Amino acid sequence: MRAASRGRVSEANTHPFSRVFAGGTFTFAHNGTLNVTRLKKTVGPNFTPEGQTDSKLAMGAVLTWLGSGQAAGGLADYPALEEFLRDLNALGEEKEPGQPGYAVFGE
Repeated sequence: MRAASRGRVSEANTHPFSRVFAGGTFTFAHNGTLNVTRLKKTVGPNFTPEGQTDSKLAMGAVLTWLGSGQAAGGLADYPALEEFLRDLNALGEEKEPGQPGYAVFGE
């Protein structure tokens, strides 16, 4: 099921979704609407979203950030990851104030 604020209602745009990156599978979901124009500036040129949503771009931003080496411990560097996700979350508004906007998992 999907309620759309960006992109069409389709299976391809439904959360959660996964991407293979750096030898692992990353699953991502997010609640909210992000400013796509600002979000695109955070996504590296090697990432092509597989869908039409701000969520797909947000995952691209996370993977771009992980690939940049800014977090020495990758996903295990929880303080750096939390700071990055808070900055990313500032690009839009959550649907339910006070609720977390992002969940990201890697294996």
